[in-house]
Order: sequence, then structure tokens, then C-alpha cells
Amino acid sequence: MRGLKRLTAEELAIDIEREPAQAKRTLEALVEAGLAQTHGATRSRSYTRTSGVYQAEGGNAAYARQMDFSNLQHEQPVLSYARQHGAIRRAEVIELCRLSEGQAKDLLERIRMNELLWLEGVGRTAACRLGPKV
Repeated sequence: MRGLKRLTAEELAIDIEREPAQAKRTLEALVEAGLAQTHGATRSRSYTRTSGVYQAEGGNAAYARQMDFSNLQHEQPVLSYARQHGAIRRAEVIELCRLSEGQAKDLLERIRMNELLWLEGVGRTAACRLGPKV
């Protein structure tokens, strides 16, 4: 797979001169084998190598750069949405960033740990509002 770039099934299909469905099956097999990880929802899913693959290649720094870039890439739209609408809910993060529920939860937690967002409410009414460091 390509170095730091996320790869979609369509991009792989072009690279290996196969149909997108075949490329997707190949990528999913790599995920099942623990060699790749998925990012985003099914429609806009992308793939990267796992930390274990980077570690085997001696590229831990490359993996860290890739993941930090991804985190920053998602943080800005979330904060922008919260500024524009006063708050953001997990479901909105899922839709906005095309993340899974777990990924959205982790993203919001990281942003809250930096005091950029504060959690208000519980359960279905919970929302994150801008924190003191924004």
C-alpha cells in the first residue's frame, strides 16, 4: 500500500488495474489479516497500514505522523461546526467526518481532553459546546 496516504478501493482498483469490487475485497482481506485498518463510513471508507506493519518496516514515526494528521484533519471541521451551531453531537461528528461511532467518540474525547469542547447533558441529549481554550 502507499506510504502515508489513505487509499480507497477505487484508487487501488486503478493501481492494480482491477474492478473496484475486486479491490475492495482485497482491502477487506488485508483488514481481516491485520495488515490494514479502515477509516470512515462504508461509502467513503479509506484504508491505511496498521501500526504493526509500520513497526515491522521500522516506520513507527511514519505511522504516528499519519495518525496525527488524521486526527487534526477531523478536529477542525468539528470545532468549526460547534462554532457555527453552538454545539455538536456524536451523530453529527459521524456524518460530518464520516467516522464510525467509536471513532467519533474517540475524536470527541481527544478534543475534550484539550479543553476545546465541553460535554453538556447525558445520553441522547448530550452535546459538546466550545470550551475555554477555543
